Amino acid sequence: MNLAEYIGQDNIFTELMEVGDNPIFNIENNQVMNLLLKLNHGDKIVFNKFETVSMNEVAKMLTLQHGKNWKRILDVSINGLNIGASSVHTITETITESESRINNREDLNKVSAYNSDELVTNDGTNSNNNENVNGDKLRVLTDEVTDYNTLFNNLSTSIKNNIIDIVITDVSNFLTLSIYG
Repeated sequence: MNLAEYIGQDNIFTELMEVGDNPIFNIENNQVMNLLLKLNHGDKIVFNKFETVSMNEVAKMLTLQHGKNWKRILDVSINGLNIGASSVHTITETITESESRINNREDLNKVSAYNSDELVTNDGTNSNNNENVNGDKLRVLTDEVTDYNTLFNNLSTSIKNNIIDIVITDVSNFLTLSIYG
């Protein structure tokens, strides 16, 4: 049995959407991805032990085996990756500051009589001040070394890392025998 016959009217990507939580599998992509799988890999021979396994069970196995890798690749695609950087060094630092100040102050104006050595309080002010400062600072430092040779060498890697191609190829390789195709 070839892969196109095995899939038939089912959609493996709809099953993957229901089993996993990967955002690549959505209603719009699933039909097209299923069609691409049939067109590009449909003539490959399915491993005979899969012939009795349901699409839901296959989706669970694929999610277990490839789900984390697909999420990582998608995460890199979403967050961006400078393919021209030969090295990237990122430091994220959180600084917690806590400071407490207590100031007590008394200003007195004293006077003395003309013929007395004793000082008598004339007027004055008292002030008490409490200050509490608490906070976190987040500092992110990124150091990238950009190299045009690295950019050129990584262009083919960028093209190869198209997430849809990776998922379709992973599904095909999982279900079919590699000696036929």
